[in-house]
This record gives sequence, C-alpha cells and structure tokens, in this order.
Amino acid sequence: MKQIAKISSKKLVCGLPNLKYKKSDLCTPCVLRKHVRSSFKPINQISTNRVLQLLHMDLFGPTRTQSINGKRYYLIIVDDYSRFTWVYFLASKSETFSHFSKFAKKVHNVKGYAISSTQIDHEGEFENQDFAKFCDESGF
Repeated sequence: MKQIAKISSKKLVCGLPNLKYKKSDLCTPCVLRKHVRSSFKPINQISTNRVLQLLHMDLFGPTRTQSINGKRYYLIIVDDYSRFTWVYFLASKSETFSHFSKFAKKVHNVKGYAISSTQIDHEGEFENQDFAKFCDESGF
C-alpha cells in the first residue's frame, strides 16, 4: 500500500486516484503475512520408554540434485526415543517398502526389539497393500 500511495502521489500511472497511505489501512492478507507466529515450545520429556517403540518416517523427492549414485528419493526414519536417524537413498518411490522391510528385520535382529508403531504424514507414499500387509503381520 505504501508503494502504491507513492506511485499515486507522483502521478506515474494515468487514472490512478490520489491515495494516502495509513498504516491502519492494511488488507487482511498483508496483516496475516506480517503476523509473527509463536513457535512450539520444546518438550523436554520423552514420550516413549524404549528404542524402536515409535518411529517417525517420511519419504520425499524427487529432488533436483541427485545423490552420488543418481538417486533422487529419500526415506528418513527417526527413532523417537533416541532420536537416531536413518537415511535411505532411493531411485524411485516403489523401492520404499523393500527398504523399510529390510530395515525392520535388521533392527529387530540387532536390537532385539520389534518396532511398535510408526508415525507418518499421511501424504500417500506409505499407503499401499504391501505396507498394510506388513503392518498387520508385525502388529503395528
């Protein structure tokens, strides 16, 4: 609005009425854009009791920049208890289930704990029949 008032006062645009800018005359989108959002307060207590009780997973891609092996998709798995993070590089989204099933078997053999539950963002990348069957068999 300030810039439009400046253009109007210098008569740079034909037919534009003379406007005077008042700070209180901001439109709703401008007010929302300038609104300062409060951040979430950090939670200092852990909500799980052991490793692999809750895993947060996300799949993203394709990215503009390829990995060294030419892969553009990434599967991120974070353990809620330890915050340990695993990253898998994928050539396509269809590789997600095979990598996750290998991961689940590997951590079960190494740690001796089964994965209790997973948390995803429900954008559709994990919603296929293989994942549903694996979750039913595993009990989470």
